[in-house]
Amino acid sequence: MSNKLNRILNIVIVILTIVIFCLVLYLIAETRPRMFNRTPETAETMLRNLERGKYNMLAESKYLNELSGVTAATDSSYKVPYAATDYYEAAFVYKALIRTSDTGKAAEYKKVMDESRESLGDYSYLADEIDSFLGI
Repeated sequence: MSNKLNRILNIVIVILTIVIFCLVLYLIAETRPRMFNRTPETAETMLRNLERGKYNMLAESKYLNELSGVTAATDSSYKVPYAATDYYEAAFVYKALIRTSDTGKAAEYKKVMDESRESLGDYSYLADEIDSFLGI
């Protein structure tokens, strides 16, 4: 009887050891940086994020794309998402500078906002949505 119980316990121990080993491998895979196998964000995805109001994702996508060599100069489909990103960043800083009463620097960012709005062309309504989102 005890011999049979020992076999069952040994089998359970082996199974639990395998499960723990697999969980450790999964944990290692989940915690390693993902930047190494990241592909550039498509212009369509960036526009979809704009339309959904996910403005916080714009800058990350733009700068990681540029690190991968995808710029508005190399691919014109990125012109609008990148212009919206520039507008969002400038508007964000502009709002902060207005709150701190630094009108000199705020004017510089307002100029960037105006240039970015012009670059948006038919999509200039996105600048209005960003203004509304930021409360400008």
